[in-house]
Amino acid sequence: MIIFYLLIIIFIIRHIVIEVNNQKLRNPKNENEDIKTIDGITYLIKDNSSYVMYKLDSAFTSKYLKSWTFTKKSNTEGELVFGALNIATNGSGNKDYGHTYNVKIESFGDNTLLHMTYIGKNGIGTMGPSKLLTQAYHFFMLEQFDVLEIRENSNEHD
Repeated sequence: MIIFYLLIIIFIIRHIVIEVNNQKLRNPKNENEDIKTIDGITYLIKDNSSYVMYKLDSAFTSKYLKSWTFTKKSNTEGELVFGALNIATNGSGNKDYGHTYNVKIESFGDNTLLHMTYIGKNGIGTMGPSKLLTQAYHFFMLEQFDVLEIRENSNEHD
């Protein structure tokens, strides 16, 4: 009987630890960890616009996401659909995926501005992404690109 109670206590503690870890991901660059949304965010990327479009459209890996798709609309615009979270996020089993963002890029000197605008969700549900998903999407962008600056909720630039 004591073993049964110990197993229950261990299960409860494990569940609490997993829930706490799911609330916040670790930022790969240790900056701007408390991102609330990437809708309207602009990333200043240290690459030219053609390379940014190439990288969005090519196959690469992520420690945050298992899958994503990029559909190119033009040389400066496309749709980025985020898939399931990777096991590294402690969000495995999360079925809330299919959030779609419109991506617009523009040259900014030798760098590129990448604007993200939330379109909606493919599939069931109408709610926007949770904090865990938002952080995973944001960290995915930081992981894939050399981001020089982040401008939240701004589609304008200097």
